[in-house]
Amino acid sequence: MSSRMFSTLFIIVLGISPAVHAQAKPAPSLRVWPDRLCYAPGEKASIDVTIRNPTEKPITGVLRARIISRLNHVEFDKKSPITVPPQNHAGETLSWTVPDGSKWGHEVRVELLDTEGKLLLQQTEFFATGNHAWQVGHWTGFCSSGEMPLEDIEKKCVGAVRRWYNTAVDYFSWQESGWETLIPTRETWNTGQTGNPEGIKALQYFIQLCHNQGIEVYSYLQGCSWGSHGLDWVRAHPEFWNFDREGNLYPGKFVYNVEHLEKVRGGDRGGKYQNAFWGNSGTMFNEEIKKELFRQLRGSVELFGWDGFRSDGLPYPQNAWNYKGEYLQPIPDGTSGDDALLEWYQELRDELKKINPNCTLHFNAGAVAYPAGRISRRLMLGKARNSMAMWESGHNVERSGFDLTNLDVFIGYLHKEVDVAREADGYRVVGPNRYGTQMVEAVATACGAKIFYNIHRTQFDKTPYPWRAFTFRFGRYFWDPKLVHVPETQTMIHVKADPGVRWKDFIQKRVEADGTVYYMTHLVNMLQEYQPKRKLSSPPAQTNLEITFSGPDARKIKRIWVLTSDHGTNEMAKELPFQREGETVRATLPELKVWSVLVFEPAQGN
Repeated sequence: MSSRMFSTLFIIVLGISPAVHAQAKPAPSLRVWPDRLCYAPGEKASIDVTIRNPTEKPITGVLRARIISRLNHVEFDKKSPITVPPQNHAGETLSWTVPDGSKWGHEVRVELLDTEGKLLLQQTEFFATGNHAWQVGHWTGFCSSGEMPLEDIEKKCVGAVRRWYNTAVDYFSWQESGWETLIPTRETWNTGQTGNPEGIKALQYFIQLCHNQGIEVYSYLQGCSWGSHGLDWVRAHPEFWNFDREGNLYPGKFVYNVEHLEKVRGGDRGGKYQNAFWGNSGTMFNEEIKKELFRQLRGSVELFGWDGFRSDGLPYPQNAWNYKGEYLQPIPDGTSGDDALLEWYQELRDELKKINPNCTLHFNAGAVAYPAGRISRRLMLGKARNSMAMWESGHNVERSGFDLTNLDVFIGYLHKEVDVAREADGYRVVGPNRYGTQMVEAVATACGAKIFYNIHRTQFDKTPYPWRAFTFRFGRYFWDPKLVHVPETQTMIHVKADPGVRWKDFIQKRVEADGTVYYMTHLVNMLQEYQPKRKLSSPPAQTNLEITFSGPDARKIKRIWVLTSDHGTNEMAKELPFQREGETVRATLPELKVWSVLVFEPAQGN
């Protein structure tokens, strides 16, 4: 290439460079923000709407704001003329009193229209309503805010919890040791189980900020003691512990590393974990232990304002000996193990009600599944009533055979767990979702379970799934105990699709108070193989799925809705055209990317 040609090319490149990298002109924006994530019936929702105009011309038009619940029920509709001066902002604060009995997710949809009715800007945001915030949104596990400045707790911690639509926080392993340090023994400490820094002021501030947002916070309650404080506790109170015939702590582990424990005692975190000691205090039936536990519960609620406790593990009866070598009667005379546990949990619930009438008790155990904390169906129904019941085994997706060849095993267990929880008006939570796979979340939600999310301090800036807003908004159709799983053989719903699309396992119905029956089915576009410990990439989209609904109920169908997050938060619920032929309704779903839900709405109500 000649130098002249090179110079000419160089000039051309320089000539087009400014156009390629030209900055985009500033554009108007619309922000919608409720002052709380969850409101109780009777509370006033205050929603800030702000339009920013960075341009040189004024914006004149009409601001339309709606609050929408259920599928498309408009609770609030207001139009206001508005003018936004150049390089300025304007807006208004919407005020809406939550009606009695209101529950589940709501959408705030705001549109800016010009004077001729043309849409200029549109934005949505979401909030939930209900007497108990933990029922109507997502649960998340949270761990440690002790080393953060208070302003970071507000922005990075509570801000993240709010943005992920979490209405309930399980504050995991914050204690210096275990149940015996629910009332902290010092201002700051490293947690016994995980070695994370914590402090009274940081914890109080976190809980206060969550409450300001309508978010409930639950303390971790475990019948174990950890770390150097745990070892000191055993030495000081051997009468509180169970032992085996040879005098070893039973059941559980006993790891005794003096050097490590002394480093921790001196303030050295000594690596990620400081649990050089872990023991299971298995004598919770002991009256002295119950007395001390209840003292700790009262003091902790008064100090921090917990909304309740999530019990990890059970004080199950066992064959054991005390520190004197005397055999302990594991079950009181004339009762069964279930009876003893039910009585123990009821006493704990009653004690919580004395502290705070709104305190609730949740737990981690499976009624039918494997392997952690399996308990009888009767026991779970007794103590799971109106509770969150975690199925922690659900995160072991490889162990449960989460692939196309054994997916039926995973789904089968999920249905059984969810059915038992619903029978008790409770909620089954699958988690922690350790691998963060979208496919696990889709399948779990399709079965009626929530996903328990772990948020750690290093994960605050990760982008949450768009499904979080979606499931939060339509929780009424995903999580409500009123939903009933319907075997495919008992319905007349049919989907003609690729074999990789799962739907037969996910048919449900919901009976409203007025007797109106909604049918729905989830459609999950499965990958052909499971990728362990990796996020699943999206499968190829399926197109033109043929939907039929046959039988007498088909005559009642007024609309078919497609619920999906595939098209953004402004189009989560869309009507699907259909044709009626006698007692058969036919429709075609144009596209299924990963996960969509069909809701068959009957003629009565919405």
